[in-house]
Amino acid sequence: MKTLVFLAIIASTFANPKYPDICGLENKPSVDSRVIGGQEAARNQFPWLAFVSTFGYCTGSVLDENWIITAKHCIGSDGVATVRVGAHNKWGSIADEPNMQIRKSSKIHTSSTGDFALIKLESPLDLNKYVRPVCLPTRADVNKTLVGESTTITGWGVNILDPDYVNYPGLYFAKNITIIKCGFAKNIICTDANQGKAVCFGDSGGPLNYEMEDGKYMQIGVNQFVTNGKCVGGVNGYARVSSHLDFIQEITGMVIE
Repeated sequence: MKTLVFLAIIASTFANPKYPDICGLENKPSVDSRVIGGQEAARNQFPWLAFVSTFGYCTGSVLDENWIITAKHCIGSDGVATVRVGAHNKWGSIADEPNMQIRKSSKIHTSSTGDFALIKLESPLDLNKYVRPVCLPTRADVNKTLVGESTTITGWGVNILDPDYVNYPGLYFAKNITIIKCGFAKNIICTDANQGKAVCFGDSGGPLNYEMEDGKYMQIGVNQFVTNGKCVGGVNGYARVSSHLDFIQEITGMVIE
């Protein structure tokens, strides 16, 4: 039996229908600059990343100025969250992180069909170079498995292969993470965690991103679990975003075609 471990700590056919021109645009670093086996991201390199504080902490992503995507298991019983966007250091102050925006949740909606949640913000985000939404799949992509494709993972989780930096506050990422077949439900995407690169504790709710031909990033998964109690080895599991398009449209009013 597989043991699932949740990770909270206690020109393209894909688009964001509301912001098709700016969604998923990476701020590419001029030079190479707590994902296992990854590297530290440049400041604001992935402007859709959100740091989500609830009963512990998780990662999330910006859907638009009013909504954040994260995992359902990241949400505490009180249904309250604080979200930081535009930041590199998850614990940084406004003085240290001049592009950071902090918002409280006004309501949190959780899916009944998967580990997927939407956080409604108390006040809208200011979208700019440092805070942008991620792209979404379209309905034409619902049945695409993308098995064998390479993806990118990002998060503020721990790095167990580098114990001196377990609590390092910067955002990390890893590319070339392969999607594999697995024996879970169809609304789960699995990636190979045997490549020395994987998500870990604190990365829950973060995006599994597919880089499209135009260089934009489309979110295909929400980090959900690791198998066998390990961050490296086995598989990493993600809630499939395309399985929740109806939920996103119903809750946010965003028309997804």
